[in-house]
Amino acid sequence: MLNEKQIANRKKGIGASEAGIVMGLSANVSPYQLWMVKTGRAEPDDLSELPQVYWGSLHETEIANHYAKIMNCKVRRVTNTLFHKEHSFMLCHLDRKIENMSKVLECKFAMFAKDDWGPNGSDIVPMSYIVQVQYQLAVTGYQEADLAVLIGGYDFRVYHFKRDEELINKIIEEVSAFWKCVETDTAPELRDRTDAALAYPFNNTNLKEAEPEVVKVVEEFREVRAKAKELEEKRDKLSDMLTLFIKDAEGIRTDKEVLATWKLTARGSRTLKVMEARA
Repeated sequence: MLNEKQIANRKKGIGASEAGIVMGLSANVSPYQLWMVKTGRAEPDDLSELPQVYWGSLHETEIANHYAKIMNCKVRRVTNTLFHKEHSFMLCHLDRKIENMSKVLECKFAMFAKDDWGPNGSDIVPMSYIVQVQYQLAVTGYQEADLAVLIGGYDFRVYHFKRDEELINKIIEEVSAFWKCVETDTAPELRDRTDAALAYPFNNTNLKEAEPEVVKVVEEFREVRAKAKELEEKRDKLSDMLTLFIKDAEGIRTDKEVLATWKLTARGSRTLKVMEARA
């Protein structure tokens, strides 16, 4: 977790974990929402109670220590804020630095091993983390970074990264453009209806004339809505058929696989679950 001084410094620019937001890699926070925070229009969300953040902070020391043990090296906690020599708005807070080496250690805790986590020893991790470590290399000037992750509380992996100048240049380009939006108080492009609701919280009494391409969007929306309603009704009918067939059993199966279950939940009601088809 960041200390008070680090949090204050973060207001001066873009941190490594925010670079992915700037580049549109976050599903939860848009560039526009980050811009609102950086321009003082909104307060940053308190993420400390999110399970992945809470457990990540709790296990950071153990992850770093285990990394040092298996890699036969020493690691050092870095408490100060580091700034890029040329682009002062680029800053980062390192989890650890590997002693006697120009090398970063980033520590992560992941609740599940999804497909975007590659095998131990590779460089296949979620793209937002790749951007984060390359951003750290850009700020520090270092050539290497390792990312140590504990997945599900038992699966420990280490990923290795070399400095990628092409990606770093792309990151600097996009972060520079974003920071210019902050300095000039110019909003970046809105991404979705969440951004639209933030940008336009109130409406006037006028109706806006729809351009031809917008009319096409409305027509497509109506088609999708109609299909969705039809599919929902069909799904409900199929659900009725399955539960009437299962009756008091736990579910149904073939000689090769379980097809569906209808089990009693802790809340006292039965929930129908249809399994995905096998590949």
